Amino acid sequence: MYELKHPWFDNYMFSFATNGILYHTKKVQDFITKNHLHLSIGISIDGNKVKHDMQRVYADGRGSYNDVIKNVPLWLKQFKDAYTKATFAHDDLIYLKDSIIHLWDIGVKKVMANVIFEDVWKQEDAEIFEQQLKLLADYIIEKNIWRDNSYTLRFFDPSIGFPLREEQKDKNSCGAGKMVAIDCEGNLYPCDPEKCKNCEVASGYMSCVGLNYDISSEGTIFKRATFNCEMHKANVRACEYFWNEVDKHLLPGEVNPRKVEKFRHEQFEGRTLVIYTDDKAVPYCCYSNNTGFNRRMSAENLEKAILFAKNHNLKPLFVIDNYISETYEDYKKHGIIQNLYADFKKIDKTIVSVLIEPDNIKNLYKTVKAISYNNVNRINIILQNIQNITDENLLDYKNGLILIANYIEKEKSDLEVNVLSDLFNSKEKNTGCGAGTDSYTVASNGKLYICPGFYFEDENKYSIGDLDNGFYFDYKDSLYKSISIECVGCIY
Repeated sequence: MYELKHPWFDNYMFSFATNGILYHTKKVQDFITKNHLHLSIGISIDGNKVKHDMQRVYADGRGSYNDVIKNVPLWLKQFKDAYTKATFAHDDLIYLKDSIIHLWDIGVKKVMANVIFEDVWKQEDAEIFEQQLKLLADYIIEKNIWRDNSYTLRFFDPSIGFPLREEQKDKNSCGAGKMVAIDCEGNLYPCDPEKCKNCEVASGYMSCVGLNYDISSEGTIFKRATFNCEMHKANVRACEYFWNEVDKHLLPGEVNPRKVEKFRHEQFEGRTLVIYTDDKAVPYCCYSNNTGFNRRMSAENLEKAILFAKNHNLKPLFVIDNYISETYEDYKKHGIIQNLYADFKKIDKTIVSVLIEPDNIKNLYKTVKAISYNNVNRINIILQNIQNITDENLLDYKNGLILIANYIEKEKSDLEVNVLSDLFNSKEKNTGCGAGTDSYTVASNGKLYICPGFYFEDENKYSIGDLDNGFYFDYKDSLYKSISIECVGCIY
C-alpha cells in the first residue's frame, strides 16, 4: 500500500473481540505495541463472577472469570476507551443489574450490553428484564452516574423505542454489510422485514444478520429473526421509566435528552399540534367561526399547550389573530415566548393562509407573489365555496399554479405552497388533510379537537381531550376521511 500510495496505507482500523485469556502474553503484547494506533480491542466480560462463569467456560466446564479479570488493569491502561460486550440470556437475567454495576466498579465504563437473539426466551423473561433495568435505572440516578458522559449503556439510550425514520429503514443495527467480519479461522462474513420497519418502537432494536441466515430456509439474510421482540419492548418501557425519573432530578436549564429525541423523531413524522391562540384568527382551512366566540388563549393555557406539544412529541404550529404584536406582548409579560418557544427549532417560520373565493382565483399568482415578498416561508392556499367553482375558474386555477411553480423554481426556491409543495414532497399521495392523524388542535379554551372546525361546530360535543388530562379518545383509525363519520362532510 505504501508503494502504491494507497489511501488505506495509514487509514484503517482492526476491531478485535476477545475472551481476554491470552491478552497478557508476549505475542499479543508485541502485536499491540506495533499496531496500537490502528487497534480497537474489546474483552468480553459478561458481568460479575457468578454471571460470567455461567456462560464463559473452558472445555472442562470451569469458569474463566479469574483468568480474564487479571488482564483488565493492563487492558484499561492501554485502551482508555476500552469497552466490553456483556450478553444476557434466560438463565442469567437476574444478574443483569449487579453485573453492569460490577463492570463499572472494575473500571469498564463502556458496556455494550444486549440480550441474545435466539429463540430461547420464556414468557416471564420480559418482565424480569424490565424489572432489572428499572432497578439499574434507580441506581444510576441515585449515584448521579447519568450526568457522567464517560459511562455508556445502550439500554438507556434516549433514542430507543421510536418509529424508524425513512433513512433508517434500509440499515441494520450492527453495520454488517458496511464492514467485513473475520472469524478465528480466517473466514470472511458480511457481518429486512416490513413488520419491523413499521413497528412503533423499532429504533434501537438489536438484530443479528448471522442468525437471520442461520434460521432462513432460503439461505438469505433478509428474513429477520424476531425472537427477542418482547425483550426489546421491555427495554423500551424501562428506558421510558429511566428518563421519566431523570426528569425529576433535572437542574434549572438542563434538558431531558429523551424528550429531545422524541421531538426529533416526531418532527420527521410531521405530526403537529395546532395552537389556536385566538378565536378571531383568520381561518387557515375551509372552516369558519359562526359561533360568535371571541376568546384569546390565556398565557397559562399557552404555556400548557407548548409543554403538551413537547411531552406528546408534537410540532407546534401557532395560529394567532391579526394583532400580532399585541398578542405577543401579552404572552411576553409572562416570559413564555423567551423561555419556551426557544425549545423548538424553526418556530420562526412564517405561514400565511390565503382564502380564495371563486371570483378571485384569476388573481392567485399575483396574490401569492405579493405575499411572498414579506419574508413568508409558507403559503397555504384555501379555496372557499368550492361548490360554486366553474370550468373557467378551474382553468384559471391551473394556470395560476403553473405560474406559481415557475416562480418558486426560478426566484423563490425556499417558498412552500401547500397545494404544490405538499404533493411534491409527499411519498404517499394523501387526499385527506391529516387532521386527527397527523395534526391535532388545541383551542383557546384549553381543549383538544381534531381540527378547529370541530371547535367552532360544538366545543363540548367534539372535544377529544384537554391540556390537563391529555387525549381521551381511542378511535384514531376512524379519523381518516374515508371512514370518519365526523369528516365526511369536509370538502378537504
